[in-house]
Amino acid sequence: MSDKMVPLPIDRQYPEKVKINLTTKEVISEMAPGTYMNYWTFNGTVPGPFLRVREGDTVELTLTNDPTSVHNHNIDLHAVNGPG
Repeated sequence: MSDKMVPLPIDRQYPEKVKINLTTKEVISEMAPGTYMNYWTFNGTVPGPFLRVREGDTVELTLTNDPTSVHNHNIDLHAVNGPG
């Protein structure tokens, strides 16, 4: 993941309501010569964007399925803890 994709550390000392919008979209891409794969992206990237919030924040997450996708997608937030 590029450093440009990692949000800056949060320096505020109080909780906030953080709104995050993600769009899932299916993409067909050639993974190897003659081998194509249908995969899905979050906001056009794989892996999806790095989401950074502060402990105590309230997160409002909106997940939208792109209308061109063949399947509906969801998100699993079982591992929302990470560095920083």
